[in-house]
Amino acid sequence: MSIPLVSVITVCRNAEHTIRRTIESVLSQSYKNIEYIIIDGCSEDNTSNIVKEFNTGISLFLREKDQGISDAFNKGIRLAKGEFIQILNADDYFPADKIEKSVELLVTHPIHSYCFGDIVLIDDHQNPTFRIEGDPQYYRMIRYFMPRINHPTVLSRKSTYEKYGMFDTQWKNSMDYDWLLRLHINSEKGIYSPKIVAFMQEGGQSGRNWIKTQIDELHVSMHNGLNPLVAYAIFYMRFLRTFIRIQVEYFLPRQWLMPFRPGKKLL
Repeated sequence: MSIPLVSVITVCRNAEHTIRRTIESVLSQSYKNIEYIIIDGCSEDNTSNIVKEFNTGISLFLREKDQGISDAFNKGIRLAKGEFIQILNADDYFPADKIEKSVELLVTHPIHSYCFGDIVLIDDHQNPTFRIEGDPQYYRMIRYFMPRINHPTVLSRKSTYEKYGMFDTQWKNSMDYDWLLRLHINSEKGIYSPKIVAFMQEGGQSGRNWIKTQIDELHVSMHNGLNPLVAYAIFYMRFLRTFIRIQVEYFLPRQWLMPFRPGKKLL
């Protein structure tokens, strides 16, 4: 089997506390044909110095101002030479076989545009807290809101970006949902495997700003053709459910709520 080049893209800004872990997880991959691109939006902390410590393992380090995270993603994709694209944020990281498992799945399933897997959330002490399973039947709900296509696990073909475009910079929290929805509307398919895993820091941007994220998803769904009455009805149901869950978590142990959170496991 040929060993296609994989371009891993990390975008960062002021990530000195987590960027080392992220880089080391890429450089220790069992899959060796990797081009590693890091886009730094002019960090004001020690991020760039940490990146430079790994000079021999990083293919390209670009440090310049950008117009937000979507713009930084797009810069990396334009520079990428790989057949496959993997985006890894600066506070997330991979187990050693993540890229190998992902490439193997896409090579053996050529009709699929991307693959995805499970996310393990970790706390500030790197202890696992939740496992969020990818949804193999994501197509049932992607027209309405972002399903469990866990973005740090997604490996996609570069040709998919070339055909359908990159991330729309107008979306601040749900640029990945907009991109995946565009693919779905154009009959492109993703494939799920529980063997694909990535680790994500608990309380990232979408976690901290869940209201903004759900509002963004509302507008993304309507932007891509969903009836506004349907979109708003689903938005208010999701908002109420999430709000109630967050309030209840103050009084009840997390494990008591797991039956009401399908696809999520307490670790």
